[in-house]
Amino acid sequence: MKALLCSALVLLPLTVACSPANQQNVDVPSFTTLDVSRGLSVTLVCGNGYRVEASARQDVLDKLVIRPQGQRLIIENHSSDDNILRDHDAAITVTINAPINTVKAQAGVRMTVPACAVSPDTFTVDGSMGTEITVAGNTRLLDLSLAMGSSFNTREPTFSAQEAVVHIALGVDARLCHVRQLSGTVTTGARVRVAPDTLVHTSNGVASLIDNHGC
Repeated sequence: MKALLCSALVLLPLTVACSPANQQNVDVPSFTTLDVSRGLSVTLVCGNGYRVEASARQDVLDKLVIRPQGQRLIIENHSSDDNILRDHDAAITVTINAPINTVKAQAGVRMTVPACAVSPDTFTVDGSMGTEITVAGNTRLLDLSLAMGSSFNTREPTFSAQEAVVHIALGVDARLCHVRQLSGTVTTGARVRVAPDTLVHTSNGVASLIDNHGC
């Protein structure tokens, strides 16, 4: 019966270690883009090597897909396709040993990125469908795309960038209090919060808002 606790991740030939405590530890190749989806709670940490640690009910782990694809690491929670009345959440810790330059999240993902994981030159964030993304640290250029009720740094006061280029729409809330220059598009019920001295050059659409509340 104990052998059943190690699920078959769609992952070979990567090294997989399982424990009976509904956890899986997976060694992965280095990557520069992290792409996660479907009800995952993801925390990046800086350490030695590249590794994914997952904690969830066993039936959720059984349908967790961890797939390297070039310089991209894809993590998908396919258990969310099952009974909607059940809890399909999974807690994921991703260890990296160098900054990455892109994170992508969709469908209810909550992601936390520490300062040590952020590329100092350009950092790209792409979130959609109710994602909550929190990023610390600083970068020269933030490329931020958000849609469909997603949020960025609503509770993180320490992130900064020389410039942010945004493409946000559909009920998004983005907090960019320490960005010197803001450009891009803000449409359809989206809100961006910036400091009073931020240079703003955006194209604003229906019911969009650029304000200083919270900064």
